[in-house]
Parts: sequence; C-alpha cells; structure tokens
Amino acid sequence: MQPLVLLLASSFGQMALLTIGSGSYGSSTAANGYIHGAEILQCLYTSVYESHRGRVREPAGGTCTWVTEHPKYKDWLEKKTSGLLWLSADLGCGKSVIASFLVTHLKIQTNAIVCYFFFKDDSEEQKSAASALCAILHQLSRQRNTLCIYAEEAFKAKGKRFTKEVDTLWNILVEAVAEGGCGEVICVVDALNECEEETLAPLIRRVTRLPGLQTSDAPLKFLVTSRSYHKIERELGLPATTIRLKGEDEINAITADVTRVIDEGIKDLESYWGRANPEKARRILNIVVAAAKPLSLREVNVALRVRREHSSIKELGDLPGGFEKTVKNSRGLFVRVIDSKIYLHTLCPKDFNFIMADICISYLLLEEFENDPLEMNTYGNVDGYLEKYAFLSYAARQWADHFRDSQDRGMELFESTRLICEAGSKRFLTWFQIYWFSAGPSYRCPKDLTHLMVASWLKQGTVVERLLEEGGDINAKAYIGGKEYNILHGKRFCSHQRELELIQSLPIAAEGK
Repeated sequence: MQPLVLLLASSFGQMALLTIGSGSYGSSTAANGYIHGAEILQCLYTSVYESHRGRVREPAGGTCTWVTEHPKYKDWLEKKTSGLLWLSADLGCGKSVIASFLVTHLKIQTNAIVCYFFFKDDSEEQKSAASALCAILHQLSRQRNTLCIYAEEAFKAKGKRFTKEVDTLWNILVEAVAEGGCGEVICVVDALNECEEETLAPLIRRVTRLPGLQTSDAPLKFLVTSRSYHKIERELGLPATTIRLKGEDEINAITADVTRVIDEGIKDLESYWGRANPEKARRILNIVVAAAKPLSLREVNVALRVRREHSSIKELGDLPGGFEKTVKNSRGLFVRVIDSKIYLHTLCPKDFNFIMADICISYLLLEEFENDPLEMNTYGNVDGYLEKYAFLSYAARQWADHFRDSQDRGMELFESTRLICEAGSKRFLTWFQIYWFSAGPSYRCPKDLTHLMVASWLKQGTVVERLLEEGGDINAKAYIGGKEYNILHGKRFCSHQRELELIQSLPIAAEGK
C-alpha cells in the first residue's frame, strides 16, 4: 500500500503531517492513536521534570568541560550506534551539575533529540525508573508529536497503568526511536544510585543491552551518572559495551571544578553582603557547606549568630524579617531556599567542619540547657522542646561528627567539649537524650555516662587519648538496658578500633578483664 499522508490537528493546536506506512500500525490504528495523543501525553507527564532540573545550579564558568574533552565521552558521542556512557563519581563532585550542563551542551552541539531525568530518593516523583522513562517519552513526544502512536496499544489495553511498567515503557521508547523517524535520541539520566531498587534492576538490564537493540539508522544513547555503589558497579559495569568514565580517576579535574565553584560562590555572597559585612558572607557559606543536612532558615539564623562568648539564647535575637530574601538575593548561584530550607549545590565539607563544630558546641553551652533542661526519658515532650530551641536538634545530633571531621584542629575546642560532656550535668543530659533518641535504641537513655565513655562512643580518638593521659576512670560504670557496663567492655563503648586498642593497652585495663 502506498503511504498515505494525512493532515491532522496536533494536540497542541498546530497542524502536522503524519506519514503512515504499511508497518504494524495500519492507517486505522495510527489515526486512532493520534486521536488519543493528548491523553497519552498527559498520562506520561508523571513528574515535573523541568522543575527538578531547574533546581540544579548553573555551572561556574570553565567547569564541566573536562567531561566533553575526555576521549571516552567523545568515543561514545561519535559512535553511530546505540550505546551507554556511565559517568561515576563520589559524593560532592558535582555529578548533577555536570548532567545538567551536558543536556544543554548536547542540545547545542548535536542534532539529536535530547531528553533527561534527575533521580532523587527523597521525592516520590523522582525515585522510580518508570517516572524516568515517562519523562523521557513525554519529552520525546512533545518534540515529535506523532510518536504517541507507539503507546497506543498499551494505553488502550491498560489505560494510564502502563506508565507504571518499566518494561512496557522501555519497549515503547525503543520502538518509537527505531520506527518513528526522529533520528538520534540521547537520554541524560542523573543519580541512578537514587533510583528505588524495585525499578532500578529492570532499567539497568535494559540500558546495558542498548547496542544489540538498534534496528535502524537511529541510535538510542544513554548517559547516566551515579556513585560507585557495588550493586550498580556489578550490573552496570559488567557488559563490555558499557563505556565508563570514572570521575574517581579525574581528581585533578574535579578538584579544579570544585575550587572554581567555591571561589565563585564566595565572590557571589560577598557581592551581596561583602562590602557591608564580608565576615557574614563567609560565615553563612561555611555553615551551608559543612551542614550534614539542609538547614531551616531558623537553624541557619541561629548558627549565623551564635558565638563562644554568648551565654544565653536571648542574646542571639529572633529571625529578622527578610532573612529568607537576604539568602535568596545572593543570586542563587551557590545556595538556594526550597520549602524554607537552605540547600548547597556543591559540597566540599572537610574545610568547613571546624566552624560548624564551634557553632554547635557554642550553642550547647548556652545557659538555657542548664536552667531549662529536657527532663530525662520524657519522650512525648521532645518535639515541643525542639520547637522551642530551633538549633538544638541539629547541634545535638551533628556536633560530634563535625568535631571529628575537623581532625587535629578540633582539639582547640577540647575544653568546651569537656563542659558539654560533663557527667550528670543537665546540659549534657539534654543534648545527649536528643542524640540517643535519634539513634533509636529501644532502652532508656543512660544518665551516668562519663566523658571518656561518650568520647569512645563518638569515635573521638584524640579526645580519648587526652582523657586517658589525664587519668580518666576506665572502671566507672554505667547502666544501659538494665545491665552494668564500663569502658572495658570494648565494643559497647569503643565503636572505633583505635579507642579500643588505646584502652586495652593500659595495664589497668588488662587487670580489669
């Protein structure tokens, strides 16, 4: 049968020419598919993928180009066949920024249709492989309106339920690229490691078989980014056809990029605050960079104001009007406010942990936690108490990590840690209960721990060594879960081998066994 050219109104109100051949989709099927095109397109729009990419910051000038200049990237891009490029890198190396950069770069530098998806494990819309494939098909169909016909059969049989099936969606994608006359298609998928396990396996199984799927002159290419988790490495890196670009081996290039981002971020913040208060600009940058989780505006306000010389929360003042606007007006290059939480776009925390340790410890030393302590084992009152003291939850849970990651410089705060870890003090029992409850033990929080026990528990080897030199009592006892323990019980308190070896090397430890 000769091809029939039908003039049809597109789902976007535009006029489009649809060529229907004698393939598996006959003229009747294709026409009906086009009638259902708008419904299918709506079904495929399961996530606001544009906004998800929009949360990724623009790259700093001169960054990300190491990827496009890499021989493995060029090899993958220049091949005329379907294939997979896997870019792996560690946390904080800017994978999402690189992925977003490549979406723009590929749209400019190639004639391919470029689609994308950004996984995020804390978002229902962003953690499913089905959502990723729906987003890719939605973008593809918006650029080639007639491609919705390839989802017609699944739509008629299952309705919108087909958008939950990874295998069905993948088959639609492969068929649309092979038969739809859309040319080369490139899909950029970021943070594969944040995809839920249930749908991750079938997606990996499909993308690793790409080279064997091509049945036309229209290649389907995937570029995925992820951390080097063992399960992903085992499955994604196994096929010989996978081209892997290991960011872990590109330390110099990534370090140069991170340095440029930090330098540009400092300049950006200083351009807003700098002339009036350059110290404020650098301090808020330190806070956001080193924070173990996104902080609320109230938490950042407290962290920004608290100093060692402060003795009371009253001295810190309330959250000033316009504080959120102040942060947003930093032009969004380095930090961003989303749902009243402040996010950093690129992390390099080791250089900033000392400042955050100082902030957390200074906060825990405020007199309110001695004069208005959290009562022991009052589980129901914790939420109200934390609401009253905005920064306590973060300080109690994270100060020890920041202190430990400050390495040798952390010992500048040793005397302050002695005060917040004073055995039996109301201040200590307040923050330690918050820490204890967050760790989730089923038994009551102990109230008779010594500083030496706490330092051992928190893996603070330098502090343990210092306390032992000062004659710390390794025979002191604490009751946990109705049982009596002391520091000689090894792993109960010594969660790190270094502290355990330090204690067991003491003559008194050997005698006490």
